[in-house]
Formats: sequence, structure tokens, C-alpha cells
Amino acid sequence: MKEFVVDRILNRDDICNLKKTANTLLAGVLAGRNQVFYGRRNTGKTSLIRSVVFPEYRKKHKAGITIFADLIGVRSLDDISQRIMLGIGQALAEKFPTQSKIKTIVKGLLNLQPKIALDPQTGEIGLVLSSKATGTSGLQEVFKEISYLHKNSGVVVAFDEFQDVALVEGAEASLRSCLQEVAKSLPVIVLGSKKHMLSQIFAAPGAPLANWGVDIEIPDIETSEYREYINERLQPHGITIGLDETLWLQQKMRFIPEAINMTCISLIDVKGDHTRVTRELIAVALQNLLDTRRSRFEEYLLHFSNAEISFLRTLAHGEPNNKLTGVEFLRNTRLSSGGVIKIIKKLENAAVIYRGYAGYFLSDPLLAEYLFRYKS
Repeated sequence: MKEFVVDRILNRDDICNLKKTANTLLAGVLAGRNQVFYGRRNTGKTSLIRSVVFPEYRKKHKAGITIFADLIGVRSLDDISQRIMLGIGQALAEKFPTQSKIKTIVKGLLNLQPKIALDPQTGEIGLVLSSKATGTSGLQEVFKEISYLHKNSGVVVAFDEFQDVALVEGAEASLRSCLQEVAKSLPVIVLGSKKHMLSQIFAAPGAPLANWGVDIEIPDIETSEYREYINERLQPHGITIGLDETLWLQQKMRFIPEAINMTCISLIDVKGDHTRVTRELIAVALQNLLDTRRSRFEEYLLHFSNAEISFLRTLAHGEPNNKLTGVEFLRNTRLSSGGVIKIIKKLENAAVIYRGYAGYFLSDPLLAEYLFRYKS
């Protein structure tokens, strides 16, 4: 029985369509193109790469190695190098499950030293790589090893939450140099969720990585497709959802699959004798979901100042909003335009808020619902 999956990488069967986007990404990989794949958090970017694009690449390149490095929260060049080395180690351990086969492939590495140890990201015993080089030199050595692996086996690399490198002094210039030196046939995918930071890295004139790669934005899932996806998982529980109600749910959850799936799990919990989902039942399911997560939201909000909470509360009551320094918004928040501008910059960089085509809104629609209902 198919279920709603949350809080983890989705398997291929648990991803709702996105076939066109997956095919575009795969075509780019097979052509050796660099790609910048962006969109809000929890929209399925990572799952699409790891559960669809990477496996399809390995089918076509039996010897191929797929490297995935998560760069969220990196704070130094050494930190970036360590994350990429972890990704290489995990890729080799996945490709070569026995120690003897691992030794065969790593013996040709130029500078990285392999060892079997506790993986700090997964908490499991696996292949961990280390290097004596640091800073820019260390990063260059890591990319040399990737080039070596590509020459001998074929490699595709994906860097998740890449925009966080912008917070590391000198990282963009160092990465530009490294990315320019890898083979033209080596495809690199950059994933990012902070659109404003990505634009400064890849679009701003004069930026080290300006005009690097081809942009691909993950789309909102078509309502008819999501209705089918939801019903496959609701019907075994004796309830179905119509097209209008699916669209309303998508809109309430800002078309973010993770939040929609969480609400659907709550729908199963509260459905009672209902055989058809209504807007009223969705509202009950959302209330139930918010009640179960209330203490988590309260704890999270302790990390914000009173001014920031006032900003978030006001935005939640009128999102999306493209006039955050307008008279009405300033009056409701009781903040100055300068104060609002500072808050916008901080919260955007922390991915708490996001700017879409219609204006700003909270990145987490469940937090927005919580603020709307409990922080009036």
C-alpha cells in the first residue's frame, strides 16, 4: 500500500510526477552540461536527483559514480572540502560495497587518504576520506580527485544548498577556479533553495560564477496529477479527494509537497466516517496537525526577537506581500522601514521567508498557518 512519506528522501515511486523536470536534468547530465537546479525547500529537488537522475545515470554508465555533497551551513573552505570528501566517500562505498573493491578504486587517488570510520553525517561505519591540504589548496585537491575518478569511471556531481558558500569568504572564486579545471564532460548539478542568494552567485554581473550553468526551476505539481497521487494513498483508508479540494489544499500549503503530505496524513487521522474530503475536513486536519506541532513551533519562535515575530505574524496574515515597506505593513508591525529591511535580509538568508513572483511569504506554510491561528 502506497503511503505519504515525509521527513526523508523519497523513493522514485513516492515522487509525484515531475517527469519532465527529471528528463531535462538527465539530458543535461548525459550531455555533460552544468545545471543550476533551484526551488523552495521541501519541493523534492534532492529526491529527484538522488532517486531518479542518479539511478538513471548509473543505468547508462555502469561504471559511473554519483557524488552528492550537502553544503548547507558551511562556514569555511575546509568545511566545504570536508563535505565534498564525505560525498565522495559515500559514493565509493555505495558503488563498491566490499573493502577490497574500495581499495582497488582508491589506490589511484592522488592525495585523499581513505579509512573506514564513523561517518559524521550518517552515524554509520563507512568510507571516510581525509586530506592534509587546507583552504583553497585543499579544495583544489578534492576536485583533482573527482577529475581522476571521472577519467577512470565517469562521474556526476551534485552540490545541495550551494548558495551557502556565499557566506564563506573567497569560496565563490575558489570554486570557480575548481569548476573551470574539471573535464568538460563532467556534469555538475548545483541545487539551491535561497533564490536571492543564488542570483547573486550566478546572475550578478562580475560575480565569480556569473553565467555558469543552465538554470532549471522545479515547478509546482499539476493539480490533476497531485489529486491522483493523493487518492492512491487515501483510497485504502476509505476516503477520496476531488479536484477543487486538491487545488485548495495545494494553495493553502503553497504547493509544497512535504506540507501537503503531512496534512494528508492528518486527514487520515481525523476522517471519521467521511468518505470524501471537504475544505472543512482539511481545516480540521490542519488544526490537528498544528496542535501536534504546537510546542515545536513555540520553541522555534524563541529564536526570534519580538520585532522579527511581529514581522512574521504580520506577513502570515497577508501573504504573499510585495509591499513590506509600505505604510500598512509598517503600521501593523510597528517597525520602521529600516528595521523591516534588516529583518528581510536576515530571514531571507536563513530561508525563513522566500520571495516569489507575487511577493514575500513564509517558507514553511505550516508555520504561517500557526502564526495566523495562534498569533493574531
